[in-house]
Amino acid sequence: MGVTAGLAGCSGLPGLGSNVEMSYGDEVEGEIIEDSPDDPIYGDLAEPHTFQGSDGDDIEIDMTSGDFDTYLVVTDEDEELVVEDDDGGPGFNSSLEHELDDDGVFTVWAGSFSGEATGDYELELDED
Repeated sequence: MGVTAGLAGCSGLPGLGSNVEMSYGDEVEGEIIEDSPDDPIYGDLAEPHTFQGSDGDDIEIDMTSGDFDTYLVVTDEDEELVVEDDDGGPGFNSSLEHELDDDGVFTVWAGSFSGEATGDYELELDED
């Protein structure tokens, strides 16, 4: 599955187990598949999306899916947990806001609450 052409700032091929680089304002469509990597916090199926962040950035991340209950995990360069969210958005969708307290490359792990669900999702990264 590729990235939807109509979405701003899209890049990469989500759902292939490879990292997708994102910037603030980007929206991507992706897919969790049985061969997706495991997030470093819980060992659950998830697709990685990296972005460059700076100390003091107020980030907002939204994840929606019609196929599964979404779960977001954000890690730093050392694969340490920064923030996570289950149902912060409408229904079973995830939405989080967080102020970064460090500079670096962060990874958004787009996953499911069950840790095993597969299917399509949409992910949006913004800075307030």
